[in-house]
Order: sequence, then C-alpha cells, then structure tokens
Amino acid sequence: MSLGYCYPAGRYRVPSAETYRSRVLPNYREGKPRQFNRLLKLAAALIWASLSTSAAALGEFDGVWVGRETANAGGDTLSLTTGTIIHQSSANTLHLFTTLDDRVLTLQRSGANWVLPRPQNSTVLGIAITLETFNLQFSGLNRFTANLTATALGVRVTGNLDQRRFSCSAIRAPYRSAPFGGAEDSLACFEIIVPEGALALRASTRGGSGDADLIVVYHKPDFRNAVSEGFDNSERVVLKSPQPGKWFVGVTGFTAFAGLTLSVTIDEVVLTPILDLLLEE
Repeated sequence: MSLGYCYPAGRYRVPSAETYRSRVLPNYREGKPRQFNRLLKLAAALIWASLSTSAAALGEFDGVWVGRETANAGGDTLSLTTGTIIHQSSANTLHLFTTLDDRVLTLQRSGANWVLPRPQNSTVLGIAITLETFNLQFSGLNRFTANLTATALGVRVTGNLDQRRFSCSAIRAPYRSAPFGGAEDSLACFEIIVPEGALALRASTRGGSGDADLIVVYHKPDFRNAVSEGFDNSERVVLKSPQPGKWFVGVTGFTAFAGLTLSVTIDEVVLTPILDLLLEE
C-alpha cells in the first residue's frame, strides 16, 4: 500500500481523507502501529520532496552553471559549450549572465518556470538581436534546461540550453596555482572574496602550451566582468575599484592547454606606521 501516487510530471498527490479512513486507519486499529508509522513517514517524505523541488530557498540557484547551448537558424545548427552565472535576488526574480555574449537577463517566476517578461534587444558581434522568449526550468538544484526564440538579421532563431551546476574552488589572495591544464572548452573555476575598499583585483595566467583564456566576473548584477583572450596562455585582467563580495575567476580552454599557472592578487590600502599613530591620536 502506498500513500503517494506518482504522476508523469513527478508530482505527488496526498490521499484523500476517505482513503485514510478506509485503508490506513483500519491497519492501525488492527494492531499495526509500526506499519502505520512507516506509512506516515513515507507520506511526509513525499510531501517534502514535492515542496522542495518547486520552492528552493533564496540563493540556492546562485553560482556558475556550464553545459551545451544549441541554436538553429535558417537550417543551420550550432552547438557549443557555454557558461551562465545565476543570481536570485528575490523569490520571483532571477538574473542570468551568459558568457557567450555577455548578456544579462532578468527572469520572472511563472509557476515552476522562469520566463523573460518582455522581448529584449541586444548586440552580439555587431549584430542586432531581439530575444523574444526565454523559458527556464530547474530540475532539482543542480540542472536547468531552457529554450528561447530570437530574431537576428531578419532570421528566426531557436535555441536551447542544458546546463549543470559547476563547482568553483575557493581561494584567497595572494594566490598562485600549481601548473595545470585542460581540454578544449574546459573550465577551471575559482571564487574569491574581495574586501570593502579594495583598490584593484588582478588575475593573470602564464606559461605552458596551448591557448587558454581568462574571465573575471562579479557574482551578481551588474555582473561586472573583464575578459582576456590572447593567442596563447599569457592573459591578464585588472579591475580597478572592484565591488566587495564574491568574484569568479575562470580559465577556459580555447584549445587544449597544459602547464599554465594562475595568479590572483588584490590591491588594498596599506596604512603606514606614521599614519597609524596619527589615527590613534
């Protein structure tokens, strides 16, 4: 006997009062309290599973997501690996930064989905694009899928994303990595907390072989970012007066690369001993 009825959409329906009276309570009256307790626990677990997948706590979707993005236009199909940074600012508002075109989207909750409330115009590689629809749905806390429609140069574009949460290593400045490498389209992600009043955030890569690129992005709107895309592993980014809080540092493989070293530093105000004495007085 089961207290949950599973539907195709993955939702669970709690039995009616009549079902309890006719099927559950008789078991209890017949001296089966152990089975009764197990059934009640099962019912509670099913109810919790249903609620937790549709109402995640604020901020549980925040972070870096990576996966495939596919676009179809005029009979041609393009598929590539892209990244997205997500920040949820309220129960009904979700912000996305897409690394493919540096676009920031603000989505609104609509039932179990997150949707673009109105068409949005942008420019990608000098081409005017109107994003008409964008519909995103999470599958648990570690995967999302999305579909979109857009118009560019009078051509209808459809696309979809399938991305999963990506783990970033927490680091502290000054930081210097051991030499590492990656495949084409790979990502090595790091996160660092910048203190209030920092003068600059600096990141650089050097050494080894291949061609890796460097990107540094703030974790929430306006998603301030800087990118270095040279023809080898020598990349450098400097962000002056960075906002305090979390920043993501990403090393991506334009081609396969090896033997690369990442360095991250933060410029802070350093008070001289004389100034310290003056402040104490």
